[in-house]
Amino acid sequence: MNDHDSNNHKLITGFEYLLRSKGYVGYFELYHGNRHGGVLMTATLGQCLRHFIASGRSATKLPAEFTLGFDAVQRAHDDYIRCFLKVEFNSQTGFEIKEIDVQSENPYGRRVLPVSSNHQLPNVNSVKAIFPRPALWKQIMKNRLKGKGPW
Repeated sequence: MNDHDSNNHKLITGFEYLLRSKGYVGYFELYHGNRHGGVLMTATLGQCLRHFIASGRSATKLPAEFTLGFDAVQRAHDDYIRCFLKVEFNSQTGFEIKEIDVQSENPYGRRVLPVSSNHQLPNVNSVKAIFPRPALWKQIMKNRLKGKGPW
């Protein structure tokens, strides 16, 4: 492993650690740029980052941009919150999150949150709280706990 590979490995593991510490785990979708090119791959975070660097996109334009998509929470097949992290990569400074695009299906909504530094990225529980469950769901659950529901 040469110095360049060693540096990339450190950048990848550091970024993985940051996202994992904020609760972002599971499989990610890697998009080139701003998602208009479609999904390049779906894999673990480390695999997506290594693929991005190995593809040479990181060397063609610095800082190179890509997007990581993932489900923050999946309550049901039509009730989920999706997140898209817009990330810039520079071989000297590493991965920098520029914004998080949070989209909800039920209730429908979208919020784009700028991120000025990686450590300001909200944790996954804060992202879930942006779109709380609808009031009807709360009432159904309340009645279910009291034994009044159709269950």
